[in-house]
Amino acid sequence: MFGLFMGVVLSICNAHRNIFRLLNRIGLSVSYSACIDYLSLLAQSQNDVIVSWSHSFCEESLYFQLVYDNVKK
Repeated sequence: MFGLFMGVVLSICNAHRNIFRLLNRIGLSVSYSACIDYLSLLAQSQNDVIVSWSHSFCEESLYFQLVYDNVKK
């Protein structure tokens, strides 16, 4: 679990793949591809939650829109 947490933190900090590789080899993080797979799964899961939430609160004539701006440094 700690390794996954470290992978997410490294991903948030835009760490280079070599840092992922180094920390993975010494057992402190998951691999880069495992982290990306986990983040994709998490995003899909939260998308499903938001869609189900919007359907439960909105009528058919109303629209639900989520605006998200991902500005990177």
